[in-house]
Amino acid sequence: MGTFRVAVALLVAVCCVVLVVDGVVCVHGLVSPGNHPGNLSVMQMKTTMVAKVAGKSPLGTLQLAMWQGFVSNGDKAANIATISAAAREASAKGADIIMFPELVLTGYSNFTIEEIWDLAEPQNGPSSKILAQVAKDCGIHMLVGYVEADEANPKTLYDSAALFSPNGTILVNYRKIQLSGIENDIFTPGTEIADVVEINGVRVGILICFDISFPET
Repeated sequence: MGTFRVAVALLVAVCCVVLVVDGVVCVHGLVSPGNHPGNLSVMQMKTTMVAKVAGKSPLGTLQLAMWQGFVSNGDKAANIATISAAAREASAKGADIIMFPELVLTGYSNFTIEEIWDLAEPQNGPSSKILAQVAKDCGIHMLVGYVEADEANPKTLYDSAALFSPNGTILVNYRKIQLSGIENDIFTPGTEIADVVEINGVRVGILICFDISFPET
């Protein structure tokens, strides 16, 4: 992504999904498990500052929505409903993309390994297909964290985040590289840095939580 890379982070108690953009720095929010409708923040990301420093023309403007709130641990249907409602609200407010927390689809909780296996899905699993349709119906990009099961070996798990497009496709599926604490007992670390994509003339990439502490990511 070049020299001028700036992070926008959604912090989720001990977990977060991070969007890397050409723009200004914003750190947003805290989230915990529970039963709460959540809050939505929408902001405009402009590349003017970075472009000025780099001696380039501004690349574009991105309306970024970040959802923070409580999720239902282990209840994917309830969490999909929450994600859908937030996506509709963000789209109505003019957002181009909405970010959700790390593992928002299942909750980031003290599950047993057997429970996590049951909650995990492959990249193009049933929940992803529903979420892709939500993104299409709302006309918005969505960044959603989930437990990914390897298609060849379903018991190999990844802490992943999928970026859904308004066309109903997955633009990027990123697997967390830098695992932390107990995550090392559950997940397999990813091996590839997320592809950089362009939204409204703004280049964006994905990191998850502890990834942001390592410059190589």
